[in-house]
Amino acid sequence: SDIRGIETISEGDGDETPDREEERDRDRPSDRDTARDEDRAADSDSPGVFVLPLQGPVGEFIRHEEIRKIGEKADEYGPGQIIVLKLDTPGGAVIEMQEISRELFDLKSRHRVIAWVREAISAGCAIAFHCDEIYFMTEGSAGAMTAFAGDSSWQGEELRRWLETAGEWAEAGGRSKYLAHAMIHHPIELSYDKNPDTGEVTFYNDLSGEYILSNADDNLVLTSSQAIHTNFAQGIADTEEDLAELLDLPEWREKSDYGRRIASNWNRTVERAQREIPRLVARLDYEGSGSGDQLVVLQSRVRIIRELIAWWRRAPNVCFYMGMPPEEDLERMLAELRREIRQLRDRR
Repeated sequence: SDIRGIETISEGDGDETPDREEERDRDRPSDRDTARDEDRAADSDSPGVFVLPLQGPVGEFIRHEEIRKIGEKADEYGPGQIIVLKLDTPGGAVIEMQEISRELFDLKSRHRVIAWVREAISAGCAIAFHCDEIYFMTEGSAGAMTAFAGDSSWQGEELRRWLETAGEWAEAGGRSKYLAHAMIHHPIELSYDKNPDTGEVTFYNDLSGEYILSNADDNLVLTSSQAIHTNFAQGIADTEEDLAELLDLPEWREKSDYGRRIASNWNRTVERAQREIPRLVARLDYEGSGSGDQLVVLQSRVRIIRELIAWWRRAPNVCFYMGMPPEEDLERMLAELRREIRQLRDRR
């Protein structure tokens, strides 16, 4: 329920492993997928829908890479496509959010970007702020954008910069920066008036408005009804058909399922990493020891470290979150083990 600061970790470009090649193959459209995309594109020259589910923590399950990929896929159909980011996230890493922000601004320059919110907490709400339009599910919620370093919320200059950045993101999406501020720092109060004739909303950084959103004790989290009343969101949609109507589409039709596939593929990669990495780390201490042969022990450790290095190249952010030693340290460990193996063989 907060935005965490982490070190930036780039996607690796190391040697391919069979697993990594399989994951890339899953990302590539098959002939059947490509044919289906072409058939859908041929149905109409009007903009079509592309859905990218964004589910889970930002920085692990939600990354900027998938946002870039869905934009590249939509580009194949021309500018002005409708890209729906289906948000269900408790938040995550502020550094990854900065990368996502750059991708979203680039994406918005070419396409219509929609946030469809079930849960958009912390960094998830920051994603929603960027979007051209926001729609909530009935049970949807968004807010609570406090940034943390460890267990402590940002204070001082860090807090000032975060308030400024989040406010700029909100305004770039056509929304009030005061909403973002009340979501970040709980001493900030927020109320508003709404013109019954025009629907125009005026926000106040105190409790003088007719409608109270946030007092000094709590960070703001908007419900779906509050999101609509404050003009943070444009409507409520619980189904794709509901959303199509709100988007002024004659029907719900996706031009490609590419976004759904790449999100599913990456989620499986993360889940597998979360299962396998702890097992590999645990095996470092005992693998091969039962043989009583030091050479077998060293060779076993080499294999395990090579697998851990492969995970760094396949899913670097996940490795960081799980507290794995940096790839450079693993490479040094690998070189030392190989040196010990050569020495042991020489002595034999």
